[in-house]
Formats: sequence, C-alpha cells, structure tokens
Amino acid sequence: MVRWRKRVCLFWRDSASGPWHGLDEPWRIAGWEWVVRRANGGSDSDTRPHVIELASGAVLLATHRATASAQRVDVRKLTPGTGWGAAVTASSGTDIPTASHPALLQLPSGRVLLYHWTTASDAAYLRVMASDDDGATWQTVADRVGLPLAVAAGTYTLGRLRAAYSQGTVVVFASLLDNVTSRYVAQQWASDANGYSISEDQPAGFAHGKASLGTVNGVLT
Repeated sequence: MVRWRKRVCLFWRDSASGPWHGLDEPWRIAGWEWVVRRANGGSDSDTRPHVIELASGAVLLATHRATASAQRVDVRKLTPGTGWGAAVTASSGTDIPTASHPALLQLPSGRVLLYHWTTASDAAYLRVMASDDDGATWQTVADRVGLPLAVAAGTYTLGRLRAAYSQGTVVVFASLLDNVTSRYVAQQWASDANGYSISEDQPAGFAHGKASLGTVNGVLT
C-alpha cells in the first residue's frame, strides 16, 4: 500500500510469481445523505427529480412517485439546519402518466409553481400546482392546460419539463421524443397569466439529444 498525491493506492498479487494488481482509491465526496431510498424488489419508485433553491434559503425537491397502484408527484423540503422534511403529495390522479416530469419555479412574489404532464384521450396537457408556504401545501390553479402544439401522447414520449421567469412572463420548456422519427423535439411555451395558462407557442427547433434549459435562479438571462 502506498500514498500518492494524497490518494491511497493498494497493490497485490495472488502468488509470488503472479501478475500485480492495483487499486487506485477514487476521489470521495463526503457529506451525502439519503433523501429517498427504496429497497430492492419494491414496487415504489421516485424518479425524474427537480430541485430549486427558494428565496428563503430552503430547497425543494419534486419527484415523480410511482406505486403499484398509482402515479403522483411528491415534494420534499430541506430546511437549513433542520434537514429534510417528510414527503408531501402535491398532485395525484388517474390522468398522471408513468413519467410526469415535474418542474418547479418560484415567482418573484414568493409563490412556487409546479408543472407536470397529464394525459387524457391520447392527448397531453399540463397541470399547474401552486404553493404559498414554501411547498408545505399545494393547490391546483390550472388543470388540463391545452398546448398550442397538440401533443399526442401516442405520437410523442413525454420528456423533461422546465420553467423560468423573465420580465413578467413564465416560459415552460418541454423535451419530447417523436416516436415516428426517433428525434427529440424541443418546444417552449410562454404565459403572461402568472404561468397558469399558455398564451404563445414558440417552437425551439429539433435536437438529437435530450434538451435542457439554462437559467440563473430560475430566471432566463
């Protein structure tokens, strides 16, 4: 065993004349803790996470929660000095697909919006939830929000949603996989109604891979 560049390296061989083997200790990041942990073999899962930092300094984590009988969106809050709180069910219903891709956004007023996919009759919609207490409780402010670009759930695989605020306008960004052409479609919609409805269609073109949205603290720059 040797120490090299502040890293511990272990060398050994199985016999006096056998080949040498080596193990280079990987860089370790300390201080991690479980937020959600599911035992192997269980039917429950938490996927498609999205995290934002609130103006209060707290952190909100939204995940798609799948159980053996239902789909829903859960939200957890990390309060500095306290730790992670219990999960709160922000949205549930039979119209939530198996991947709702939740997206969080805090408005300048302090209200937190949560967007996620819903489906009905092979059409995709947005549901908009709102919280005025940093994610402790949620209310539906808009349901089955129609999109200027008709999104057929059978034609597209619903992908990541993200939202941002800029000068009084909320922009919702979606990544969709066209099941016919196997290409990702990047689409964005704008709203001047507090983010509760979609008022303008802004095609963002096509991409060969999954698309992301870059913001600074949830604000487009």
